[in-house]
Amino acid sequence: MIRGRAIHGAWRALQSSVGTAFKRRSYPLGHAPALDGLRGFLILAVLAGHSNLHFFSGSSIYMDTFFVLSGYLITSLLLLEFERTGSVNLVAFYRGRLRRVYPALCAMVLGVLAISAIIPTTYPMTLIEAAVGLLSFRNYYQFIFDASRMGTSAHMWSLAVEEQFYLLWPVAFIYLIRRWGVSWRAVSLLGCIALSVAVLRAFGMYQGFSRVGHLYPTFHMRADSLLVGCALAFVPRLVDCRKSAILLRRLLMPVLLASIATVFTMEHLAPVYFYSASALASLGSATVIAGLIYANRSVLHRIFENSFLMCCGRISYGLYLWHWPIFIFLIYEGSELMPLRMVLAWILTFMIAALSYSQVEVRFSRRSARKAESRADSLTPETAAA
Repeated sequence: MIRGRAIHGAWRALQSSVGTAFKRRSYPLGHAPALDGLRGFLILAVLAGHSNLHFFSGSSIYMDTFFVLSGYLITSLLLLEFERTGSVNLVAFYRGRLRRVYPALCAMVLGVLAISAIIPTTYPMTLIEAAVGLLSFRNYYQFIFDASRMGTSAHMWSLAVEEQFYLLWPVAFIYLIRRWGVSWRAVSLLGCIALSVAVLRAFGMYQGFSRVGHLYPTFHMRADSLLVGCALAFVPRLVDCRKSAILLRRLLMPVLLASIATVFTMEHLAPVYFYSASALASLGSATVIAGLIYANRSVLHRIFENSFLMCCGRISYGLYLWHWPIFIFLIYEGSELMPLRMVLAWILTFMIAALSYSQVEVRFSRRSARKAESRADSLTPETAAA
């Protein structure tokens, strides 16, 4: 009873800390609570899959959802700026991404390097690992040097994919929007490229390409999920999604249940994932995201707007960064007292992620938001276009 109260009290304190920090953040697109909950659901599934819990072996499909969500949000931000100013400030965009990603990333890398230097471990973080991770090259380092067993930075392949997307997509977006504008032709082009990537990945699986080193982590084999999210951001500007609210609402629960069934039944990086499951997961993810934003309230909205999932979603970046090194040190180092090791690993991950969110991420994002607001106040569509 006392332990239960202590755990409950600690969780309430963590929620309070995260909630206080959350109120200081700026959301240019507005805040959708259900998307916070969706992120929380996804990151918990990823953590479960990385906890050596074999019945979560198919949780890799939720990486596709993360990529679709990222493509949707980044493209929505770019479209919003273009609609307001007639242009996209690339320098400001890249500066904002650096402020969003690198402070917490640097804190994690420095922390893990320090722990590796102090505590003897089977999988210490090396300076090469740290440099590769900070340079957003982890996925292609794994591809080129077959370094899939690089311990504490193994999870950073997905951040590398995101960073490569941040680097390339704004330039491609400017060309696309100037060439075809916000049109179905632009959506069709994005869809065709996404389909081509999915076919290329399936062909690579058929040819026997390395799943861990090539098909799974590289940007050119994961771009379809990101592009599906990009295309989704264009759609509400071309059609009234509210007219499809009933259909979207009916699709939400079946798509979610199908994804959960896949998590429990598909083996980790099974051939079917590369042949079809990844592409289908991207389309399903787009449906869920659209449904949570545009459909009438449903059971799924109530589930994802649960305070626990929303809190997990808000600190999801910190959970992502810190969980793998902590799991490596505590779960993968040995088998003695495994239940205790696992519980301790999860508790530490949540505590450090909450600190990362409130003390690092929010502080730097607030500075970025203040600069953006100052720039917006002095900017008119005419000067922006010039």
